[in-house]
Amino acid sequence: EYVRGSEKGDELPDAFPNNHVLSYQAWVLDTETGKQDGAVIHTEGSGKRFRLSFTGFLSRALHAALKAGVIDEIPERIIVAAHFARADMCGFADWTKFKRQIDAVRGTYATTKKPIVRHLRINNRPQRISITLIDTMLLAPAGQRSLSALGDMLGVAKIDLPDGAIERMDLLRDTDPVLFDRYALCDAEITTLWVAEVLQFFASDLGIDGPRIPATLGA
Repeated sequence: EYVRGSEKGDELPDAFPNNHVLSYQAWVLDTETGKQDGAVIHTEGSGKRFRLSFTGFLSRALHAALKAGVIDEIPERIIVAAHFARADMCGFADWTKFKRQIDAVRGTYATTKKPIVRHLRINNRPQRISITLIDTMLLAPAGQRSLSALGDMLGVAKIDLPDGAIERMDLLRDTDPVLFDRYALCDAEITTLWVAEVLQFFASDLGIDGPRIPATLGA
């Protein structure tokens, strides 16, 4: 979640003229067991120095999944799903360093060739991980590309916010952190479950078996 720099007016420090990243959230699904859970990681300030790297985000999200018992070990391969990845991926501190490792597809980003490879360290153990990036907007039916529409098809209702809250998510986080977290996690949950639904459809209805990737992480 983020708030546009222009929305904050004079409150925005001169050193940070761009969007203020408020939080990173992940919903992790073990596709083999069906276990799932989410976590919200709040940033500690508005400057770019407070943004997480992509590797740092993955490390914290998977560590939370381990702690919650969603996964028993860090998988060697995962799917990272985003709804309009073009907006989400640029929120990572190291975006300019790894953006050439993913592909531009219909105005957004996804993996079409080589996966992204990262080396994580979780619980002081190094782990090489292969990441396939999927944008759920590219997998949505025509005319039903919104997260709300995907949630309705999954039976997961998107969380409603008060009028004007979406433009000032920083104020929502300060005044109603529980609602903020529910909203953030619901978006990540819908994104994750839609990827799982599409992969299941490919396998059961079309007879197309994709690669067995044990964990899907929606951001």
